[in-house]
Amino acid sequence: EEVLARRAGPLETLHELVAFHLDFAMTSPRLIEIQFRDLANLPTDARRSVRSLQRRYVEIWVTTLRELDAECSEDDARVQAHAAFGLLNSTPQSMGRVPASLLRHRLSTMALTALGIDPAATTPSAPTSEETA
Repeated sequence: EEVLARRAGPLETLHELVAFHLDFAMTSPRLIEIQFRDLANLPTDARRSVRSLQRRYVEIWVTTLRELDAECSEDDARVQAHAAFGLLNSTPQSMGRVPASLLRHRLSTMALTALGIDPAATTPSAPTSEETA
């Protein structure tokens, strides 16, 4: 929600969402493992609360992806978001085994690429004269 509050364009927002998720994954890798392993063991009310927060988080990604591509369906954007989460949440498998800077760069690049974004792009490219004609 803090990323959205900055009201950046969808491309910058997506870059920031990937960075946010990666920051969390790299600073809390054990929490990711605990969530995967123990979410089902939470009391019903706590599990519902966590799931509700997760759904809100997914919807931020879905909205951003659809703003980037008006032809992207809600289902497709949701699949893309969950695929990116899977990639970024793989962080615990590599933490401590490779340099953090390499891990951050590689996972960020891979997630953005998987989402159909050029990792080097920070702003949408201006239309060419042929596109505006």
